[in-house]
Amino acid sequence: MILCEPQWKLSIEEQAISRAYRMGQSRNVIVYRLLTEESIDVTMLEVLGEKSNLFDLYARESNVASLALKSA
Repeated sequence: MILCEPQWKLSIEEQAISRAYRMGQSRNVIVYRLLTEESIDVTMLEVLGEKSNLFDLYARESNVASLALKSA
């Protein structure tokens, strides 16, 4: 799979990658990102990295979710 431009919403890229894998793939899906140097792409990836880190910090590791899983 080739991604030609970063998306402002991380979930859009994640969904596209998941869809490519589900479409009858029996092997791993390899994702390539085509980006240009010294362009908005670099800035967008930096912002997206910060957003991803914040999401991981506050949402992925949730105490409430952990307690719910333990009680189930």
